[in-house]
Amino acid sequence: MRSSVSVSPTVHHRLSLDQIHGKRIVLIFDTLTTALVGHSIYTYLVLHLGNDNQVLLDTSIPWSFALENEIVDVITCIAQTFFAYQIWQVSGRRILPIVIVLLALSALGADLEVTIHLFRVSDTSSLSDAAVQIVGSIDQGLCALCDLVITVSLVY
Repeated sequence: MRSSVSVSPTVHHRLSLDQIHGKRIVLIFDTLTTALVGHSIYTYLVLHLGNDNQVLLDTSIPWSFALENEIVDVITCIAQTFFAYQIWQVSGRRILPIVIVLLALSALGADLEVTIHLFRVSDTSSLSDAAVQIVGSIDQGLCALCDLVITVSLVY
């Protein structure tokens, strides 16, 4: 398992015809999300080490959690638009890639609304608001629909 994990990026880097700029952007964003998740975990677990009451009472959402949420959706949008471009290159048709890009950008917009809410109201109780849950569900549904359209078009 370990050797396949370390060899896969090397083989992909050497054999892939994708542009290097896209790879670098995704690598930078992916590394940034890992650091932000580490910061969120550090904020919850290390800063409150030995003080169980503080962990239970602290209902604030770390800024790193909110930012990581948006960066993950940016990465998703980049990947989905990349697949739309590849589908356009292979099929030569424009309508399906346009639908994919519109779905990807709509999902990114919905997630931006959730991220703005997380920054404005950084309390975990705000996540139970109906508006946040509806917009979050729309975001996830649009992402899933976009992935479904991509998968079906690649298989067909």
